[in-house]
Amino acid sequence: MQGSRSIVLAFFSFFLINTIARRENICKGAEVEISSDFISEIAPPNCTLARAAKLTQLANGKKYFFSDYDYNHENWNVANETCANMGLHLATVRNQADLNALRAGTKQRRTFNRKNWWLSAKNYGGGREKYNIRWHDGSELEQNSPLWSAGARKKDCVVFQTDSNILMSGYHCSSYHYFICELPTECY
Repeated sequence: MQGSRSIVLAFFSFFLINTIARRENICKGAEVEISSDFISEIAPPNCTLARAAKLTQLANGKKYFFSDYDYNHENWNVANETCANMGLHLATVRNQADLNALRAGTKQRRTFNRKNWWLSAKNYGGGREKYNIRWHDGSELEQNSPLWSAGARKKDCVVFQTDSNILMSGYHCSSYHYFICELPTECY
């Protein structure tokens, strides 16, 4: 009982701090860009909270949470915030092995017929003409990466597609899809 109380308290604290910080920046009208190094120094991942999520370990050795059982499909911003509120981050794909593992993971879901799942990559280029797609940790998803589907839109937010040879494509961040959260490496 004491452990679950700690998890609830940690979740509430994390949520409250994020809400206050977001409200402060909105009220000031400021755009704030904080490096991932800075964030990790202030708010290391809440591994206790993250491990409490219903995680599935896949063949690539990573642990994921698939939104299909507990959440409706969401836009990218809500999906990203939902993962963060669980101590996780939207999934990051580094190679074909990660994509293969995610495809196998989606096959186990009751929503496998859903073809698009949000990942952590998003275009921070400031418009559709600029390419600056980065993962949650700030690393770049290269424009010529073999992980992109042929003819894929390389803009906005990135989805994993279950129906396109296991590759990725871009969608408007306001589109609604299921999402995949990943356990931070610091929590293993």
